[in-house]
Order: sequence, then C-alpha cells, then structure tokens
Amino acid sequence: MPLSLSPFDGRYTRQQVSEATDLEVDVLSYWIKEGLLKAAEGEGLGRGKHRLFGFEAIHIAAVLKELGRYGVQVGGLRQVSELLWGVVAFCSDHADITEDVRADASLLRRARARYSDKASLSTDARSPDDSFESFEDWLEDHPNISAKALEIEPWFDEGADLAFALYADLFTGSIFESFDTRWIFAHADDQLIAVPEDLHLESLDLDRVRSYLMINLSLIIRPIWML
Repeated sequence: MPLSLSPFDGRYTRQQVSEATDLEVDVLSYWIKEGLLKAAEGEGLGRGKHRLFGFEAIHIAAVLKELGRYGVQVGGLRQVSELLWGVVAFCSDHADITEDVRADASLLRRARARYSDKASLSTDARSPDDSFESFEDWLEDHPNISAKALEIEPWFDEGADLAFALYADLFTGSIFESFDTRWIFAHADDQLIAVPEDLHLESLDLDRVRSYLMINLSLIIRPIWML
C-alpha cells in the first residue's frame, strides 16, 4: 500500500510501516526487538507499540525484506541493517556535504593517488596519457574544486565515498529519478560491504567473492511512495 505522505518529514506507525512494505506486523515487531529497525529520534514519539518511525526505517525494512526473499537469514539481515543504519548516522553527521562536494572530494582523492605515485616514477616509466607532473599541477588546473572538498579530502576515503553514494541512492529523492539503481551486497575480508553495480573497486574482486546479492534499490523503494 503506497504512502501518500512525504518521506522526508513524516513519522509513521508500525502499522503504516507494515502496510507500506507489505511485511507482517509480527515480522516487523521481531526486527524491532532484535534492533534491525530503529524508531525515529526525538521526544514524544512514543514507546513500545506506539513508537514512531522515520522514512529511513521504511527503506531499510524494504531492503531487508528483499534480501530475505533470497534466503538471507536474521544474522545476515542484522549485518545489512547495521551497515545501513551506520550510513544514516555517518551522513547525518555530515549533512553539509552535498553531492557536488562528494564528487569533488572523490576526484581529489583519485588525483592525489595518481599523481603522488607518478612523482616517484622516472620520466620513461610514466604513461604518455598523464597530463600533469604532480598533484599540485593537477590542482592548479582545477580551480573550481570546492573549499569544502579540500577540507574533507584528508579523511574522505573509499568507505566514506561509498557511504555517501549509498545514502544518496537509498535515502534521498534521487531514488525517484532512476528505475535502475543496482547495489551489490557481498563479504570481502569477512566484512559486509555494499557497492554500486557500475563501480569497480580494487578492494572488491567479485571473481574472488564466494557469493553476493545484487538488488535494485529503485524498484524496491519507488512503489512505496508513488501512487
């Protein structure tokens, strides 16, 4: 049953979450008891059966339901839940970082890695495609990089980049802009990670991963809100 309310400012009962995700109330109650779903923060939101939930809980419940359809058990769902709630907390702590800032910081990180390594190479060993002698040369050629991106670049690693990307695809209005937003959930080095289908990471070689699941976030979330 699609919700007609705005997902970004609403508070929803357990019954509404159940109807929106087509999950049994008993299942939701168990997930809440086990900590897979969290009530919205704030005073006066109720406790027990009367507690209220933000749209993030609805989206996470929908993802857990989809993974459950593929046989993921409670232990695996808990790992996914912890990952997603961690993304929500991390990005909420950095709410001033826009998508443009994230893109700039990602560009900075890649350029620094590329040209810092290049500086240690002899001239003969450098690729003819390299346009700059150093990271400083690259930065001088990119004067539109935002000050905020320069500020966060020291701690903006691959994990932070993925967290912001996942938040944008699952918890912002961009979910309504695409019908094909596929994310891969897999274990790498005994750690659960989530990466977009079209992003190839050096840290994740799917040929070496024993198993993984790919789900289309857009197709899971859009029907909840669109009448």
